[in-house]
Amino acid sequence: MSFTSQFNGEIIISFNEEDLVKNTFHSESNLKKTNHYYPDRPNIGYALIINNWEFKKKDHNRSKLDGQNLQRLFIEFGYKMYGSENHLQNLTKKEMEDKIKEFAKDSCHKNSRSAILFIASHGNGEGVETTDNRLLEYHEIKKIFGESKSLNMIAKLILFQACHGYQEDTGISTSAKVEDDSIPEALPKYCDMFVCYASYYGMKAYRCEKYGAFFIIVICAVFYKYASCKHIAELMPIVNDYIASKPFPKNSGDYKMTSTTESTLRTALFFK
Repeated sequence: MSFTSQFNGEIIISFNEEDLVKNTFHSESNLKKTNHYYPDRPNIGYALIINNWEFKKKDHNRSKLDGQNLQRLFIEFGYKMYGSENHLQNLTKKEMEDKIKEFAKDSCHKNSRSAILFIASHGNGEGVETTDNRLLEYHEIKKIFGESKSLNMIAKLILFQACHGYQEDTGISTSAKVEDDSIPEALPKYCDMFVCYASYYGMKAYRCEKYGAFFIIVICAVFYKYASCKHIAELMPIVNDYIASKPFPKNSGDYKMTSTTESTLRTALFFK
């Protein structure tokens, strides 16, 4: 089937949809098979919980509850806690790096569908603070997970309970009537956003000389095919599945690309 994207009658993108999606989206049954991470594997996975609450300059005692609450939640879901301790506490930068690397390399993930890392600490826009008042940057943590062969091809969930900066948000008025309890009087400024990036932070995005940016081409194909039954948070993993599975050939070799998203949506966004 021919796929054409138009704006005010002008053809923006035109190509054969079958050539683009036949390997990944050729049938609903194939979509269902790729819609979950290894459903046949016996273990849902392991979770590593790191909770820093004792600092040289300031304590963060209430974060102890965060680790305990998530531990109970993950166990309820069937996750196994990683390590001999229930969860690790008050680590220096080196200790935290070493433990995350150990977790990422462990063969325990062989029969797992996913892995979870939770870190509770102080932090800023660049990373999380360690108990020796150093900073372990977010990109360093994600790099450890991203380069791990043991975690390859399984879902990796990373949760940070830490400040992402120092600014405080007083909200913005929604012009809601006081008597309307269904609408809050104010919402966070950065609420209700769903941000899509063509590539991962610091990485290049590629394009097809004939049809344009590959990210946009795939979005158009996937959205036209599935937007009638799926919301945005379901559509973008399908987009990324196709993008991540394809090589981008250049003179110096083949390269890979992954799209990324950030969401502050409060409910599902459907286009149809």
